[in-house]
Amino acid sequence: MLVASVATPGVCVPQGYERDGMITLNISDQAVQGLAIDQQLVSFSARFGGRQFDVRLPLASLQVLFAREDPQNSAVSLVEAAAELSENDKPEEQTRSSPKLRLVE
Repeated sequence: MLVASVATPGVCVPQGYERDGMITLNISDQAVQGLAIDQQLVSFSARFGGRQFDVRLPLASLQVLFAREDPQNSAVSLVEAAAELSENDKPEEQTRSSPKLRLVE
């Protein structure tokens, strides 16, 4: 299951399935077709109320990912995970010395 903010620009989800500005989506193999995840977007096709709908979710809209079997104990906050990743991407101070050349006869 995936929870996304519908207020994020670029989100394309069916109307009437959101609650409090969020939508919860089942992204299991049985529920979606053509699931694609890249560096900018999660997209897939699914049925809502018996009608096929193409869903597009920019990564910035993603809030929580959890296993349907145990949502209380398996939730991962994607907002917190993204903040951790951006902190880890900061350049580290160089601790290695520069190479030295010497003449060999």
